[in-house]
Amino acid sequence: MTHSEYSEHFAEIDGQKIGYSKYGHGATNMLTICGGVGCYAKDWPLSTLEHFDPEKYTIISIDPPGYGKSRPPERVQNVFRCQKDAVICMKLMEQLELLPFTAVGWSEGSRTALHLAANGIQKINRCVAMAATTRIEKRAVEVTKGMKNTDLWLPADREPYLKHCSNEFFKKQWADIMDTAEECYNMLGGRFPCDASLAENHLSSVAFEWRTRLVSRRPKGNNVSYKGRQNGDTITRRTRFSPQIPEMGC
Repeated sequence: MTHSEYSEHFAEIDGQKIGYSKYGHGATNMLTICGGVGCYAKDWPLSTLEHFDPEKYTIISIDPPGYGKSRPPERVQNVFRCQKDAVICMKLMEQLELLPFTAVGWSEGSRTALHLAANGIQKINRCVAMAATTRIEKRAVEVTKGMKNTDLWLPADREPYLKHCSNEFFKKQWADIMDTAEECYNMLGGRFPCDASLAENHLSSVAFEWRTRLVSRRPKGNNVSYKGRQNGDTITRRTRFSPQIPEMGC
């Protein structure tokens, strides 16, 4: 993949190699975070980033610890994983001297973005949570049990993941994520840790996409928007979201 405005790099953070890509050189900084068992190559490919003007935006797309190029070691899933990822994300952006920035998360990454939003407007000026889920209900836990075995998925549903990782890695990580959902329900009453911080979020702009019913608290930001969506598996199939981000003033 070549593009004059696109490059791939590594950074060392807390003794771990973290992979990331960089697109553009504009004054508006953004950090994009992939979903579960994802990576920046899968969820934030160049074909999506090209929707943004490289003269206006500098976009960093991170592989969280244990995903994509940020492995080994393999990712260890638990209910506090996204909270830990947020620490790594912030250290990366500080290391790159790209503060303040807009945090944009997809699915699992949306919870990381919401944790980042708790850092305050000096470091994070806006947050976009796409396919966001901050809580889980009992019936949803039962659904995750039915999704746990990826061998039962249709080949077309597995394909986007297997382009970027082995079947063994995908199968284990996905099963662990499903177990984490049940762990969240049993240990935390169905509220992921990011849910507790929503009411204390004072960012000027917070946008939620798609799973609005599964966000239980409303942030105190001055510009909070909720845009429901019905379908879509990966961000690469939903590039129509990209032009909406600048509408927030990002």
